Amino acid sequence: MKFERKLKKEFIDALERFIDLDQYMDPLEKKQLLKYAVSQFELAANGKLKDSNCTLYLAASADSQYLNAFYYVLEIPSRYSSKARIGAELSHNFELVTVQG
Repeated sequence: MKFERKLKKEFIDALERFIDLDQYMDPLEKKQLLKYAVSQFELAANGKLKDSNCTLYLAASADSQYLNAFYYVLEIPSRYSSKARIGAELSHNFELVTVQG
């Protein structure tokens, strides 16, 4: 049995709403950007960080005194600034799913 980390639907929906805020992108660009972001986060979360365009950060969660959270951060193009950064936390925004292997 093989497992992979997949982004939770709630995170993907929030990411889609964030991308939809860009009034200058057409719907096809928005769809492509969402697909790209999801693929990059999932690639990084499944042990292929060097093959993705994500950066891994270690941080403390809000209720902790210790570093206890891994964040994958992806920089995406933005018309508002040079780059927009989006982060996905490993234990909160991903779930393990069984895949055919």
